[in-house]
Amino acid sequence: MAEAQPLAGGLVEICQNPDRVLEEILHWTAGKPFLTQKICQAIAEGEFIAAGDEAARVAGLVQEKTIKNWESQDVPEHLKIIRDRLLIDDGYKNRRLEIYQTILEKNYVSSDETVEQRQLRLSGALVEREGRLEIANPIYKTIFDLNWVETELANMRS
Repeated sequence: MAEAQPLAGGLVEICQNPDRVLEEILHWTAGKPFLTQKICQAIAEGEFIAAGDEAARVAGLVQEKTIKNWESQDVPEHLKIIRDRLLIDDGYKNRRLEIYQTILEKNYVSSDETVEQRQLRLSGALVEREGRLEIANPIYKTIFDLNWVETELANMRS
């Protein structure tokens, strides 16, 4: 929050409580700079956000401007790069997706230094926190969800 605080200044004109709006943005982005700026821009282009309406409005904008039809809205590309890194066909893809699936099902796996886990961290989709590998933020968890990974695994098997 402290690092993102300068962004709150840009929200003053369009939000009754810019600090609360920024907290909601950071909830969704976990501070990923590109996503944070993208959501801030969407808010700046939208309607005034009254106090008490922050969570619903930010969630709605995240859904509309980032998650819904994400492949066509991913400009400049960010989410497609993560997807491509998760799906790179390098001999580790199956195991990488299985680990990712386990994280979606259980919220984390214990971190180790396997090639697949390093690749998952390098994709940007996952982070290591306190010895656990977790999905980096709710946006990634929503887009690259259990249905997505199961579809990708099924495609590999067919």
